[in-house]
Amino acid sequence: MDAIRVSLRKSAVCAAMFALCVLMVGAVPAARAQVCGDGVVDPPEQCDPGGDDSACPLMCADDCTCAVCGDNVIAPGFEDCDGTADAACPGLCQGISDPFPCSCPVCGDGAVNGNEQCDDNDDLACPGNCGSTCTCAVCGDNIADGPNETCDGTDDILCPGLCGAPDGSRPCFCPLTPYKCAYKKALCVGKGVEYLLKCHRNAEHKGVAVDPNCIQKGHIKFDGGVDPAHGCFEKLETAAEGTCFTNDDTTSTESDIDDFVNSIVTAVDPSYPTPVLDICSAGKKQCVYKLTIAVLKCIGKAERKNIPIDPVCIQKAEAKFNTGPFGCMSNLATHFAGCSTSDASTLQSASEGFAHDIACHLDPTGPGCP
Repeated sequence: MDAIRVSLRKSAVCAAMFALCVLMVGAVPAARAQVCGDGVVDPPEQCDPGGDDSACPLMCADDCTCAVCGDNVIAPGFEDCDGTADAACPGLCQGISDPFPCSCPVCGDGAVNGNEQCDDNDDLACPGNCGSTCTCAVCGDNIADGPNETCDGTDDILCPGLCGAPDGSRPCFCPLTPYKCAYKKALCVGKGVEYLLKCHRNAEHKGVAVDPNCIQKGHIKFDGGVDPAHGCFEKLETAAEGTCFTNDDTTSTESDIDDFVNSIVTAVDPSYPTPVLDICSAGKKQCVYKLTIAVLKCIGKAERKNIPIDPVCIQKAEAKFNTGPFGCMSNLATHFAGCSTSDASTLQSASEGFAHDIACHLDPTGPGCP
């Protein structure tokens, strides 16, 4: 009986001491739970995508293992496929030497892979003619595809029964007559040049800096700003009568206009952007935009009828610019003392070159285009 009492006293003492230890040290910590994704590598994890991927930088998979392309095991969240583990794209999984290893081919990723013939700018198989499905567009296969086709045989929703034959002068293109799109776009370009050059011209008439609000308004008139449907050029992209002859080229065309305007401004006004009162330079800008519009109209007349450009029309435009009895440039030299027009031929060449380049940009198969 005494032995039992002694044992109980010892147990009580031990319990008391344990309680005292807990109070002094704190609660006994529980074992750490392993959680993949918590940023800490806990065995058997190799890495943790939540933060610690030092074992395989940028290669830590969602299951906290290091991804290895070529081991025939798909690393979740990191690989679409891997060698023989190719259920996502049977037989098409890209190898370790491909641009996008252990992933399925995607048309539009810029690299020819899988069963693709071309892909965006990687178009050596058919330069400039890679279709939206990453196959080379072929005029005559009844599939309107690629940047150089608006229709193809029976695929002629834009111009039923009027699609150009593969052996014709405008293969796999709709006639321009129903929409007159390229011609209308060219006129918008002419208006854009006119408006921007007027901003510079008005500033020079007053000897003040060019008003940035004027330039902005010119761009808005062309592209519509926040409301593209109200822009001269951009609204043709969404015209109710059907898809425009050329699509989605507003930004590139507007950039061409800006470059041309800036080249003319710096050519006739070497002091730009320093404000200078210069009536002669202002007048030259007016002559340039009038010539540009005139040449675009000559090209447009041929465009609408799909006939060669009339040289007489071009000659008349040139005469009004420089050499005729009422030539714009010759009038400047007559009415403003000291106004040199020795740069007339250079400005004429620049204006006509821009007009032809724009016309061919809008319709690469149009009259006068290479």
